[in-house]
Parts: sequence; structure tokens; C-alpha cells
Amino acid sequence: FLPGYIRASGAGLAFVEDGGASLTLPAAHAAKLAGHLDKAVVLGIRPQQLSLASGPTEGRSLAIKVQITEPLGDLIDASGSTNVGHRLVARLSADRGELPNIAPGQAVHLLVDIESSHIFETGEFGRNLTL
Repeated sequence: FLPGYIRASGAGLAFVEDGGASLTLPAAHAAKLAGHLDKAVVLGIRPQQLSLASGPTEGRSLAIKVQITEPLGDLIDASGSTNVGHRLVARLSADRGELPNIAPGQAVHLLVDIESSHIFETGEFGRNLTL
């Protein structure tokens, strides 16, 4: 989970990590989140919604520094922190050719499948705003 805000971005909206990266929201999410402009929210990303990118992709990727890798057969879980210290886990797949390219201590960029991610209100029982 990443804390952040909904901000105006070009012709649409973006999720802006608290102190960090900006992710462009799809039109379907933007329509549901228009009433939450400039309000604190939480972005929920499942590990399988992240994939290794060849470099930064504006509005679509997050940078992390890998701290731990855990091999899981043809998968690997890579745990790390964003540039501002928020923790993430990415489940990377040999099918996508990602396994040889990641190791602890390495800085990598992860593409976010934002269409499959969810945005929640803050708090322990925050409502899913993207349903």
C-alpha cells in the first residue's frame, strides 16, 4: 500500500505518492475519484500487478531499491522501498524474462498495472473508491 493524493494531471488525474512518484490514472478510475481531488488516499497494489521495466516510464512506473529477493520456482518476490521509503513487493515471473535482471541492492523501475490496482480512503477501514 502506498499513501498519497489524487491530483490533477494534464487532462486527467494522477495518484501522487506522498513525497514521491506520480502514476497516471485510467479514465475509469478518474471518473470515480473526481470528488477526491487533493485528498489523501492509499493505493493498493498486489505484487503480481508490478513488472520489471527497462527504465523509468513517466506516469506508469515506480522506482525501488531492492532489499530482499525470494526465489519461488519460476517466480521471485522482490521486496524493496520507493525513493521515499514506502515498502513494496513485486512478484516477478520467469515467463516475462525478469528473473536474471534483479538482485538485492539494485535500483529498478517497476511498471504498475494501475487498471487492476485499487485506491482506498485512508484509515483502518478505508472504503475502496475505485469499485
